[in-house]
Amino acid sequence: MNDLIQTYNQLSDVQQKQLVTFANLLLLKQKAKKPTGNLGEWKEKIAKFSN
Repeated sequence: MNDLIQTYNQLSDVQQKQLVTFANLLLLKQKAKKPTGNLGEWKEKIAKFSN
């Protein structure tokens, strides 16, 4: 982790901003997927496929 922080600190201000913007974009994409966590739906799909 320290290596990561050192590398980040060596970036220019513009590069740091670009990296933060990119990381935020990745987080937004991950949040957009929003898993339902509903196993009932999966059970129904498996049951339909099995029959």
